[in-house]
Amino acid sequence: MNNHSRIEAQKQWNTRACGELPGDKQSVTYFDAVAEDRYLQQPWMRDYFNYERFSGQQVLEIGIGQGTDMMQFAKGGAICHGVDITQNHLKLTALNASLRGYEVDLHEVDATHLPFADNTIDCVYSFGVLHHIPEIDKVVSEIHRVLRPGGG
Repeated sequence: MNNHSRIEAQKQWNTRACGELPGDKQSVTYFDAVAEDRYLQQPWMRDYFNYERFSGQQVLEIGIGQGTDMMQFAKGGAICHGVDITQNHLKLTALNASLRGYEVDLHEVDATHLPFADNTIDCVYSFGVLHHIPEIDKVVSEIHRVLRPGGG
């Protein structure tokens, strides 16, 4: 992502989180409302992604938003990692996980330089993010680098 695009995206998502709703952002009730809204808009997601099939696997999400999808992976037993370029998303996802008793590994980086060793991730997941990154070839290369053989 070129520096200007990155700065503009950071301004946008640090001002208003992806999927943000009114309410007390310090409560599970808030994050449940965000999830309900997301899956009302995308009702096919839970069945399609079948988050539970990743139990015990290392899952990396690129562009974590408020952690809505990551919590589905965590609930299903996945070992969750996430990267995002905004402090707001990292803070909200960490809070969402903490309120639910899940441990997640979060990093403030963009997807062109993933902070994971080669062949360590079983699944890389991203929804509505990658098409915004101009250096998609670098991102795809990084995804292939961190994925274990046979990963998806």
